[in-house]
Amino acid sequence: MPGKLVTLTQMETRFKADVLVAMLSAYGIYAVYLGWKESSDLYSIKVVNIDLANAQALLVAAVNS
Repeated sequence: MPGKLVTLTQMETRFKADVLVAMLSAYGIYAVYLGWKESSDLYSIKVVNIDLANAQALLVAAVNS
């Protein structure tokens, strides 16, 4: 996997994190989430830096649909 992982967004629940990772994966974007941390109560969604712009566009489209 060339590139490095960068944060796309954060989700409040594991379910939402799973759904977003699945959607991105369906579009060929490698995505993972890093688990819950007591300090933030959020799941951090990570993508490869070269896919960040496409992942952001998909996220905006999903939110606006």
